[in-house]
Amino acid sequence: MIGRREGGALRRTAPAAGKMTKNPPWMLPSAIAGCFVIVLMSLTGCGPKTKISFEWKDPDVQPTPFAKVVAIAMSKDNIVRRVAEKEFVNRLPKQTEGVAGYTLISDSDRGDVDKVRAILADAQVDGVAVFRLVGADTQLQYNRGTIYY
Repeated sequence: MIGRREGGALRRTAPAAGKMTKNPPWMLPSAIAGCFVIVLMSLTGCGPKTKISFEWKDPDVQPTPFAKVVAIAMSKDNIVRRVAEKEFVNRLPKQTEGVAGYTLISDSDRGDVDKVRAILADAQVDGVAVFRLVGADTQLQYNRGTIYY
């Protein structure tokens, strides 16, 4: 189709006899590339699944359940540390007694490793989980209010 202006508006007319209209030169390579990408994405899903081919366990080692575990969060912010330790303790299995580290170890004692070991030995702890917060995501949730007439 060839465009021609008449009275300020673009009017489409039929191509002149004997002239063929061509697609723009950029359209053919991008169409081929698009088809290639679709085919490639389809074929990647058809590959073999990853499987564990060999697994070894030492038959002499039996799992030992922990009776009392202390959670210690590595953070300079006391609020973040307390919240993380409480959350860790809340997610432990019910048969495991969890203790937040801030209830046993004071802020001044946290830098002294020997003092912390002595405190944990006195508390008869058989497991310690030391962790730190790597990142956090914030999600904003909007709930529309209800309008009453």
